[in-house]
Amino acid sequence: MFENQLMGRVSSMTEKEHGLKDERQKEMVRAVKEGIKEWLSEQMSAFGWWSFKGLGALALGVIVYLWLSTHGWKAPNVTP
Repeated sequence: MFENQLMGRVSSMTEKEHGLKDERQKEMVRAVKEGIKEWLSEQMSAFGWWSFKGLGALALGVIVYLWLSTHGWKAPNVTP
């Protein structure tokens, strides 16, 4: 009888410690996931900004080409 009570107390202590470890591990996993999300968000916003600049440069090139072609400029003939 005494052994059962003692074993019950020991097992409940280890279960509590194990429960705390699980909580810490879950918290660590949540923190890592949040960090990865923030980093990806930052990278995507940087990519979006560079994409926007690239589209702006392409639009400017098209506008310049159209303006030059309407004012008498002809593209060079590069066939050999």
